Amino acid sequence: MRGGRRWIAAWALLCVGLQLGWGLQGTAAALALWTLVLALAAPAALKSLARPVFWGASALVAAGSALLLGERDLPLLGVAVSAEGLRVGALMLLRGAFVLTLVGWIGRAVGREDVERWTGAVGLGGLGVALGQAGLLLPELVARLEGGLRGGGALRPGRLFELAVEAVVQAALTAESLADEEER
Repeated sequence: MRGGRRWIAAWALLCVGLQLGWGLQGTAAALALWTLVLALAAPAALKSLARPVFWGASALVAAGSALLLGERDLPLLGVAVSAEGLRVGALMLLRGAFVLTLVGWIGRAVGREDVERWTGAVGLGGLGVALGQAGLLLPELVARLEGGLRGGGALRPGRLFELAVEAVVQAALTAESLADEEER
C-alpha cells in the first residue's frame, strides 16, 4: 500500500475507533473528520454523498426508527415520536454516510490484485477473487440500474418488485459481459 493510502487508512481506523462507545457524538465527530480527510486527500470518494437515493432511503429509515422504536415521548410536527428512536435513526444515518464514503474510498484506492493478494495470504483466496469480481461488477451494475430508474415512473409496490427483478437480471448480464471481456 502506497504512503498516501496508508495515511488515509490510518485516519479511517481512527474514525472507526471514535465511533466505538461514543454514540451519536462520536459518530458525528468521526464523520466530520473523515469527510475533512477525504476532502483534502481523496475528494472523488465524497461523490457518493451526492446521491439523493442514499439520503432519501436514510431519511425514511430514520423516520421509521422515530416512529417504531421506543416510547413515543417527543411531539414533533404534531406527531408523537420516540426520542430514542430519533437518536437511533440519526446514528444509522451518520454511520451509513461514513460507511458509504469509506467503501467509496476503498473502491478507488485498493486494486483487485491487492484484495486477492491479501485474502490469499490468509487462506481466503476465493473470497478475494469474489470481492474483486464484485468490485468490477458493482459500478457497471449501478450505472445500468440508474439508467433504468431515470425512465422509471412512480415508485409503487409493483414497481419495486420490477426493479428488484431488473436488478437481478442486470447483475447476471453484467457479470456475463465482464466474464466475456476477461476471457479475451
